[in-house]
Amino acid sequence: MSDWQQVVRDPREVKIFEALEDPKYEWRTMKALQRTSGMSEQEVRQVLDRNRSLIRETRSQAGEPIWTLRERYWKRGGIIQLLDFIAHTSTG
Repeated sequence: MSDWQQVVRDPREVKIFEALEDPKYEWRTMKALQRTSGMSEQEVRQVLDRNRSLIRETRSQAGEPIWTLRERYWKRGGIIQLLDFIAHTSTG
């Protein structure tokens, strides 16, 4: 069970977190979260603001805000950090 599943109970808010957890997408845009949840931009923002401890926000290359689950971000970051360490470790 993911961290968010222990906290988020509202069915419409659950749709936002399911979209953030979707393995097909690493990051989600506001429009994608609106489309998935059926909520307005303001409503989605309120959900994201209320649950800041569960999400990670950054900007796309175009400067648009995008979100992912914090636990996905850290898991992915851990793998990248490990691969970087291995790549830079001397074998000789």
